[in-house]
Amino acid sequence: MPRLPALACTFLLAACATLACRADAAATATGDAWGVRVLGSGAQRNIESLSEINAGKPARAQPPATRVVARRALGDASVQLLADAPSARVLQAPDAAFGPELDKAVEWLQKLRPRGQPPARIVLTLVEDSYHLRTRRSHPGADALVVDLVMALPASGAVAPSTAVGKALAVALHEASHAYAALLPPGKAPSRRDDEYRASLVESCYLVDTLRASDTLQLAPRTAADAGEYFVTAQSRDAGRDVVAELVRAAGGGHVRGNDNVAMLGLDLACAVRLAQR
Repeated sequence: MPRLPALACTFLLAACATLACRADAAATATGDAWGVRVLGSGAQRNIESLSEINAGKPARAQPPATRVVARRALGDASVQLLADAPSARVLQAPDAAFGPELDKAVEWLQKLRPRGQPPARIVLTLVEDSYHLRTRRSHPGADALVVDLVMALPASGAVAPSTAVGKALAVALHEASHAYAALLPPGKAPSRRDDEYRASLVESCYLVDTLRASDTLQLAPRTAADAGEYFVTAQSRDAGRDVVAELVRAAGGGHVRGNDNVAMLGLDLACAVRLAQR
């Protein structure tokens, strides 16, 4: 498992994020990892984003050329989606509909912002999943929080674009939650465990919020962390396990259809209550 020297990392231990996945998602472990960390303070503060994807595959000779394929803004929050050429073809196909995922992501990003903290921007770059890629991207952090991640997009036809984009944005929101926590003063900053729990909650509840009526959600709690496991990985795994276990109770089971109004109401209420408490 990659070990990123970041304040906190997100690990996809399966093809799906914290919650498992929609029905059309692939089910292969990836070992992909992302992290954010805050360096310096005041006018010298920088927000550094780290990504490592497709470990074990050939490395790219040079970073792929990318272009913007979608943007969303709401108040002082924004999301920008970029893609390399193969990924752009998938995302711009006539049947590629991921507007609701972008709209919800910018809503979540805006409400994540603690009072007095800077505006936030997610920059998400999707690239083909054929090459190993490791990136370290830094942005000035005095006046804005920028989470700038790279993720792999499965080959055309492997998953629906809405599923792939939604999962990627869930991870980016997870990291935005970590980044905002890192900006809080010592007396208000959460413990590492509480920070991991809230970030996993944000990731999971965003995926619940974007579930479509035709989707099916498998709430599959992770196993407990192994003894001796790298501590960041262990905390992320345990936080994800706790969050999903709570959502299973709220939904009344681990298999939820997007058109099951009773289960979805339970999930929505659980997310609202837990986020307000955190």
